[in-house]
Amino acid sequence: MVGKGLKGRAEKWWAQYKGLSLPWDQFKERLTNRFAGRLAKMQLQSALFSLKQGDKEAVGSFLQRKYLLAKRLRPEMAEGQLTSLLLELIKPTLKMLVRASLPTTFAELFEHAVQAEQDEADCAPKKEAPKSEASKPSDLAGNADINAEPKPPRYPRHYCQGFHFHRD
Repeated sequence: MVGKGLKGRAEKWWAQYKGLSLPWDQFKERLTNRFAGRLAKMQLQSALFSLKQGDKEAVGSFLQRKYLLAKRLRPEMAEGQLTSLLLELIKPTLKMLVRASLPTTFAELFEHAVQAEQDEADCAPKKEAPKSEASKPSDLAGNADINAEPKPPRYPRHYCQGFHFHRD
């Protein structure tokens, strides 16, 4: 019955103990030590505190991931503490905007952070894609714009200081 609920690493771990017919208390203790022991908690703490939001990482997915880690590590953590902790992990540009709204719950933090990210994206300068030669109208077809800037020459020209005779 227990084996049906376990997946991945836990299922492989259970295969070692399957034939032992352990009492529930012993099984629970061994399972907890293996997957929620000191080493597992240290790995969760490292994952929670060490990595901050990347430049191209969406704040919504980042906050959701960190929220789940924090709740798994410390389920009894107060909402205000959790909100303060997660606020410190987001990008500095977003942190400045979100901190001004004084979020007290995770829902407020999440909402304000996503809105701040959208505002930041709206204010960022837009980069125009370079136009290709094929998409430009041809001057030979009579589509030349009178006010358009002259095109640079296709081949380099060099200035010659010598005197040359030309017939007129």
